Amino acid sequence: MIQMLNTLEREGYQTAIISSNSKEVIKQVLRRHRIRTISQILSSSAIFGKDQLIRKFLKEHRLKPSEVVYVGDEQRDIVACKSAGIKVIWVSWGYDAKELIQSQNPDFLVDSPGEILDIVFEQLK
Repeated sequence: MIQMLNTLEREGYQTAIISSNSKEVIKQVLRRHRIRTISQILSSSAIFGKDQLIRKFLKEHRLKPSEVVYVGDEQRDIVACKSAGIKVIWVSWGYDAKELIQSQNPDFLVDSPGEILDIVFEQLK
């Protein structure tokens, strides 16, 4: 993931974290792994509030939904992205099992960080 994030930054893409985890926990993980490419962290303790955070992020940055892709690992990530009108890449190494999320029809399913780069560079330009 670190290489993928560094590649995105080199290519001019910005990355942010939108999560139900606390900002402090997220910052600790980023520091521990020496990840410095994240431009913003949005956090909400509301388990099902990600769609609101996504909308807030879009509004604050004056972005269209078509200019953003979300990388998630939970079924609720897919639901939030669909509600906010943005594409979602679901990663198989995360929280929810593939069998659980397939019925949610994420825009993309990936099994490696390199596949995220392929999608961003080839399909989302």
